[in-house]
Amino acid sequence: VAEPVKPYQEVVYFSITSLILRFNATVKSSLQIIEMIHHLNPPRTVYHVSIERFSPYFNNPESYQIRNIRPLPGYSSVFPENSNVQNLAFHFLGDYDCASYRNRNIIRRIFKDIEKWQTQWQTGKIPILTIKQIGDYFMLVDTRDVSKISGVRILAENELKMLLAPKKYPKQNEVLGWAIVNRLGVMVGDEFVPFVTADGRLFAELNE
Repeated sequence: VAEPVKPYQEVVYFSITSLILRFNATVKSSLQIIEMIHHLNPPRTVYHVSIERFSPYFNNPESYQIRNIRPLPGYSSVFPENSNVQNLAFHFLGDYDCASYRNRNIIRRIFKDIEKWQTQWQTGKIPILTIKQIGDYFMLVDTRDVSKISGVRILAENELKMLLAPKKYPKQNEVLGWAIVNRLGVMVGDEFVPFVTADGRLFAELNE
């Protein structure tokens, strides 16, 4: 039975909503990627983006079409009534257009899926997407909810190499098409970035 592979270093990242993005595709692709990586440790939390003093958003709001920058409401309940909260605050809100505001249903789905992801890890029901070597054979084990592979697949050499290292491939590549259809990675520009895990020794041997 395959066990979840523990990476050498914990994957640490945060899911930030309400980034100042103008393309709906960015929000939709975020949800699709989240659904494919439940075998990696989940984000610790989900944040609404904060505009902070001294940041580019705060110093140059016009460059990002941000309007009406104002302190978070909580500051008013902390400082005395006559305080200049605008000068004292560090965290601010602003008005701006962004894809997440236009796609609130997708944002709710992202929150829900991250909650499911966290629960899987908290309860020990961690899905697997990994490569195991048994003798001369390399097997892909995929137990994710989005898996299109029926449990286990013996990999050909070209499939194995593709799944263990980011690399540029021609779009007409047959193995690349197979990997994308089976949600084993995504294209970032013209480079395929795999989501598959493996033992560190196997990574080292195949990338020498």
